[in-house]
Amino acid sequence: MRIAPQADSGDGLIEFVRWGPIGRLGLIANLHRLYDGSHVSHPLASRRGVRRIEFALDGPVDIMVDGEVARAHCQLLEVLPAALNVMA
Repeated sequence: MRIAPQADSGDGLIEFVRWGPIGRLGLIANLHRLYDGSHVSHPLASRRGVRRIEFALDGPVDIMVDGEVARAHCQLLEVLPAALNVMA
C-alpha cells in the first residue's frame, strides 16, 4: 500500500495523510486506490509534510511502527534529522 506516496525518507519530514468523513461505503469504494497512491487526489483526502505532530489524547492508544503493534500514550512525534546512523 502506498498510503503516503509522496513521502521522501531523506527530506526530514513526516508525511501526514488525512481523510475527511468518508464513511464505511466510501472507504470500501476507495480501498483499491491505496495500492497505487491515487487516494491522495480524492477531495476528502489531504497530505502535508511536517516536522512535528502534537497529540491531545486522553490516554494510551494502539500504535503501529514497522508492522509491530504497541500501546503508548502519544504526546509528540518529531523528526530528528541525522539522529541515527544506518550502515548497510
